[in-house]
Amino acid sequence: MKIVDVKITPTVVSRLEKPIADSFIWVPSFRGAALEIVTDEGVTGVAPLGGYGLEAVKAIIETELKRELLNEDPLDYERIWEKMYWQRLNYSRRGVGCYAMGVIDIALWDLKGKILKTPCHKLLGGFKRKVKAYRTGIDLGLTKEELVKFHMKAVEEGFEAIKMKVGRRRESEDIERVKAVRDAVGYDVRLMVDANQSWSVNQAIRMAKKLERFEVFWLEEPTIADDVEGLAKIAKSTEIPLALGENEYTKYGFKELMVRGAIGVVIGGVARVGGITEWKKIAAMAQAFGIPVAPQGIDYATISALASIPNGLYVEFADIKYLDRRSIVEPTPTIEKGCIEVLDEPGFGWRINYTVLKELEKVEWIPHKTTPPSLPRSEGEVPPEPR
Repeated sequence: MKIVDVKITPTVVSRLEKPIADSFIWVPSFRGAALEIVTDEGVTGVAPLGGYGLEAVKAIIETELKRELLNEDPLDYERIWEKMYWQRLNYSRRGVGCYAMGVIDIALWDLKGKILKTPCHKLLGGFKRKVKAYRTGIDLGLTKEELVKFHMKAVEEGFEAIKMKVGRRRESEDIERVKAVRDAVGYDVRLMVDANQSWSVNQAIRMAKKLERFEVFWLEEPTIADDVEGLAKIAKSTEIPLALGENEYTKYGFKELMVRGAIGVVIGGVARVGGITEWKKIAAMAQAFGIPVAPQGIDYATISALASIPNGLYVEFADIKYLDRRSIVEPTPTIEKGCIEVLDEPGFGWRINYTVLKELEKVEWIPHKTTPPSLPRSEGEVPPEPR
C-alpha cells in the first residue's frame, strides 16, 4: 500500500456565542479544516486541524510536507516522521511546522488503525477504556459571579477537576476570583489555575505563594514558555506543581523542562508536540521522571493517546459556547460525569461531514485580538482594563 495524495478541506469558521478571553487574547471565532491521507487501495486517514495560524499550517502541509509522504508505505510512520522532521528543521523547528507535522502523524495513525481494522487506543497500548476530563472555560472575561456559577455547574455535572484563568492586570482581582471559586466548590474538587504566560518570574513566585492557601492543584504557564530557567526557579519556590508544555515542541523541549525540574504536569497537545508518535515518547519520558500527563484538546486522538499510558491524568475539556456546534470531523466525544470512553471503531473512527463543511465554509471569520500582558487592553476587549 502506498500514499498517493494528501488533501486538506477548505477552511470553515465556528462563531462563538460570546467572545472568550485569557490574559492576552480575545477570541470571537475559530477556524478549522480537515486533513485526509489517501492510499492507492482506497483506505484513507483523517485528522482535524484548526486553531491559531491555521492558514500557515495548511500552506506548510501543501507546499512542503506533502511531498515527503507520496509513495511511502503508511505503516512506516517512524520513517515518515523522521523525513518530515528534517524537512522542516531549517525553517520551522517549532511552532506551526511542528503542528503541521503532528496533524499528518495523527492522520497516519487513523489510517493505520483502519488498515489493521483495530482501534488506535489498542494499537497505542490499551491501558484503559475510559479517561477523566477536567473542565475549563477560558473565563477571564466573566464577572466574579458568572465565574462562580460557571464552575459550580461543572461540579454539578460530575467533574472532579476544574481550571480557571488568572492574569488580570490587578493581582488582587486574581486572588479574589480564585478564593470565590474555591469557597464555592469546596476543597474536594481539584482547582487548577492558568496564567497563560502573563507574569514575570518574580511576580509568579509572589502569586504562587498567595495561591498555595487555596490548595491549587497546578499552576499553568506562569511565565513566558521560552524562559526555562525562570520556570525552574518558580517551580523550586512553590509547592504547587507547574503545568507546562502548551507551547513546547518535541521530546527535546520537554526533556529540558524535565531535567531542569521545571515541569510538574505535562500538558502538551498531541498535534502540537509533533503527533502521537512523538507524544508517546514524551509520555514515556515523563513516566521515567514520575510526572503525570494531561494533554490539552479533546478529540479521539487525544483521548486514545491518554488511555494508552499508565501516567495519564486528565484530558482538557474547554466548555465554549458556539453558535453552531456541528463539526466537520465526526464523531466528537461525549462526556458523562467528567469521563469519556474510547471508541472501538478502527483508527479513531473519523469521517468528514461534507454537508456541514459546505455550510460552515460560508461563515465569516472575525480575527482574534492580541494584547501583550504588559499593555492595557484595547477598547471593546474583555475584560475591560483601565488605561
